Amino acid sequence: MNNWSFEHKIHHYKCREIFNAACSPGTDVWVHLDEINDDENMYLSFSIITEDIIRYDAESRNQPGYRPYFMSFIARKTENAIRFVRNNAEILNYGDGGPATGWFSAVISDTYNNRNNDATYEFDGQTEFCASPVEYKDKHLIITSKRVPKSILDKINTTYCVTTKSDTDIVNLMNPILNGVTLEEARVYRVGHGNLIRFLGQGTGKKSFNMLYDVGYHRGSHPVGRANKYCTLGRILLNVDLRLVVLSHWDADHIMGIAYAPDKVFDVPWVAPDVSDCSLNARRLACFLDYKKKLNLVQKNQNPRTVFVSGFLELAMGKNKSVDDVSRANSSGLVIAYRTSKTNSIFCGDVPYKALVPIASGIWNYEYKNIVVPHHAREMDAEPLKPVILRGRAIYCNNRDMDNGHTDELKRKNYELKKTEDARNYYSLKLN
Repeated sequence: MNNWSFEHKIHHYKCREIFNAACSPGTDVWVHLDEINDDENMYLSFSIITEDIIRYDAESRNQPGYRPYFMSFIARKTENAIRFVRNNAEILNYGDGGPATGWFSAVISDTYNNRNNDATYEFDGQTEFCASPVEYKDKHLIITSKRVPKSILDKINTTYCVTTKSDTDIVNLMNPILNGVTLEEARVYRVGHGNLIRFLGQGTGKKSFNMLYDVGYHRGSHPVGRANKYCTLGRILLNVDLRLVVLSHWDADHIMGIAYAPDKVFDVPWVAPDVSDCSLNARRLACFLDYKKKLNLVQKNQNPRTVFVSGFLELAMGKNKSVDDVSRANSSGLVIAYRTSKTNSIFCGDVPYKALVPIASGIWNYEYKNIVVPHHAREMDAEPLKPVILRGRAIYCNNRDMDNGHTDELKRKNYELKKTEDARNYYSLKLN
């Protein structure tokens, strides 16, 4: 914090005031269920919003020192949490693998109140406060029987509203940025269960070129004093001239690295999928980037497609539907393929292989020497991926060993599997 500007310090203190107020006994908050995970300690993830947050964002995101900040609650997997999901399946709209869309009134408590019934649920877990550094506190979240006022929902929808751009707009943005650029290396960083990839290369006049593909960080590894466990954007981008950020999608493990991001990350164009059906925290980040005129959202379609091609680089988008039991938000993410006369590489975000079938470019007609495996090597069908003749490298972004049908299929296709947790700082993939 000692290196922050005066305005940034004021912003941080104001965020902490808002956070403390939200956690005060009896304070009404509204929560949005963003994710249902298979992690015992991070089963449910809720965005937290209050009138103070809405007001502060609306009034201050155009002020010096303002930075994106998140407030969330992470619920452990308990009988109450399981029953909540079961009893609210229709409201949550999670059955088709799509985004959870439920809004609920709630209060945050330090103690367990044993108030669970059909209309009220209590979750054991942690609050997550992200205004750099990220901090966690053991708390309880109590879902009350109150309805979320329509006035609040209207405020949320008007305060956090952004629009998409056409593919032509995306092409016109990316063409001058990537014109004359040759990418030479991709560094896949060790950030736990999260994705953070930096592309390095040369532009015209042999000027260095850097772009990011995802800005993730492992949830739960942020507490004060442990920030150096994984690579942070502040360290990665020290003395680096960044030109572009491409976001595969808006899940927390692909954007949480902004907690340690230098200002330069928010001063370059971002290309990302439509955010309208994503978490409120994601929408709040998107609105900040939109205010800075750096946000470029790609429209989602039922069919996969190539959004942009320049030289060796192809940017593709998966189909806007659940594929292989992977959520719609993940399946409709952005994928980067880089193909040269020497080697082919593909970076999949969380997009399943079959979410890119059929696609006019025939993206799976090529043999890929390097692949960053989709969805942290979760179970899925890798049939579209061609086997490699010479040994290939398959890197998955995870802090856990994955052993399933997906990883077995990659081995049969002659790939050597590496998880990012085993890297010292990052794995380097040569692109030429």
